[in-house]
Amino acid sequence: MFLDHFAKVFQAELTPSLYFILDNVIGRLAFPIFCLLLTEGYFHTGNLRRYMLRITLLALVSEIPFDLAMSGQVLDPAWQNTVFTLLLGLLMFSVLDRIRTKASPDRLAAILLQILTIAAFSVSAWALHTDYGIFGIGALACFYYLNGRVYKNPVTADLWACFCLFQEPAAFLSLLPVAAYNRTRGNAGMKYFFYFFYPLHLLLLVFLHEWICNRFPL
Repeated sequence: MFLDHFAKVFQAELTPSLYFILDNVIGRLAFPIFCLLLTEGYFHTGNLRRYMLRITLLALVSEIPFDLAMSGQVLDPAWQNTVFTLLLGLLMFSVLDRIRTKASPDRLAAILLQILTIAAFSVSAWALHTDYGIFGIGALACFYYLNGRVYKNPVTADLWACFCLFQEPAAFLSLLPVAAYNRTRGNAGMKYFFYFFYPLHLLLLVFLHEWICNRFPL
């Protein structure tokens, strides 16, 4: 993710080949891994409301740094940061769970409601211009069904998620780190480091670019 954002911020200073490697190859590994971590967080959190609140706050706090890094604007309504896509995914998981755990539901009606739910959140991501948009919601749905309530296989989930992200073929490289996932819980304190890292690294890249390019123009 850091290298992906570095490439976008410093695009004018990089050679086309280096930009392609950082952005279109290495950078494409990040989102499927985010999908995996979000899904694991959803199914293992002890307090879903608090988890959603953290993701909501992270999305809001990260928007200005994201817009400054991606478009050079304080607020760019045409492109919302990736955390908003993840937040929509969390909300979608919650709705899907309610449909699937409803007492004695009609099977056909439940299936149709789930399809409509995924479609509704896909349209929401498209309308809100969140990063990865419809394709991101599709990838998150794959992790919900194939690494969550139904099948519980992260590699299979990642494989289908990458098909959803068909416009980014390098995403299939994420199968390597996902295959190494052993479902062992990490250091709980580290999650706050990663929450802070997302907006702060974007601000750091913006300031670094301004400092280098203004003081030492290439």
